[in-house]
Amino acid sequence: MSHSQLILLLEVQSARVRGSLVFTEKKDIPRIVYATEVEFSFHTEKGTPYHVDKTITAVEQVIHHCLRHIHGIEWSSHLPRSVDRVHYILSSPWIISRAQQISIGFNKDTKITLEKVSSIIANQRNDILPRGDTSFEIIEEKVFDVRLHGYRIEQWHGKKAKQLDISFALSIAGTETIRRFRDACAHAVESDAISFHSGLLLEHIAISHLVPQIKNYTIIHVHGELTDVVEVKDGTCSVFGSFPLGSNTIVRTIGDELHISTEHADSSLSLYEHGQLDIHHARHIHTAIHRTQHAWSLQLERVLNKDQSLSGLYRTIIIGAHTHETFFTDALTSIPHHGRIEHLDLDMIKTKVHINTIQKTSRSTALYAIAIHSMQ
Repeated sequence: MSHSQLILLLEVQSARVRGSLVFTEKKDIPRIVYATEVEFSFHTEKGTPYHVDKTITAVEQVIHHCLRHIHGIEWSSHLPRSVDRVHYILSSPWIISRAQQISIGFNKDTKITLEKVSSIIANQRNDILPRGDTSFEIIEEKVFDVRLHGYRIEQWHGKKAKQLDISFALSIAGTETIRRFRDACAHAVESDAISFHSGLLLEHIAISHLVPQIKNYTIIHVHGELTDVVEVKDGTCSVFGSFPLGSNTIVRTIGDELHISTEHADSSLSLYEHGQLDIHHARHIHTAIHRTQHAWSLQLERVLNKDQSLSGLYRTIIIGAHTHETFFTDALTSIPHHGRIEHLDLDMIKTKVHINTIQKTSRSTALYAIAIHSMQ
């Protein structure tokens, strides 16, 4: 990393693209200096090409807004006038992440090198993405944990062992979609200055810096049409999952059940969250909301039950939603999760990132900035 950089974060979700300009320096925490977003509608009856086109258009609009702001009169003269690097941060359905654990026994003490670990992971990569399959590509790979004889070793390179355990995660995405994402920002940066990340993985990295004492937790990220989940056990991602019920889906479902417009359903849900919906006069609305909460809870519980080793384990539930967060938090109370629900406090997050923008900045954006800065 050079002494300072201006980076563009592009968060691509299921019905929203958010762009943020972040100024980073080696000796200081990152600064979010501008943020903008574009929302777009989702139509269940239309196929993948339609939604890819809508998403790419939103990406292009966000990039345009960010670059225009850099050259506007409100831009500080102390900041660079060009973007050094672009980081795409992908949520489902644009990315699939998988947690992997490999255990290997050797006949004799074997020197564990970076090359050996990389070769083992490469073989596993071929199992996930068969040779000759060009429709997907691996865009991110992170090793969480290397254990020798069952013990976590920080400085494992060059040591000898008969038993090796590796925990890591791989993220894959559609090759054609990645190409179009690259093309969308080709006029802003060179191709080798574009990186792709899993949003869930970045949140995990940021949380490990913010609250390193928390080792067992679940991250729940609710966006437009989907909910993404990652289970973390002993500081290592163990299960990734997602299901097609997001904040927009919830509002549409309530509207369809009550035969009211999406706007009316959204307003009713907001009133419910603020305790302003009289149950005696709006019992049918309460019923529809509770039924939808139950449907979301059931889907989440299926993901949480994938790893039976987490059953009964005390853990922290970290939830974030762009809208209607209270609805989802309330829904969590019906699920046996043996832990506490946590909304990361923005004041705590601000100890690791400056937010110098009048535009609303989400907690997730701040977490992404922290994670990427820690990786540079």
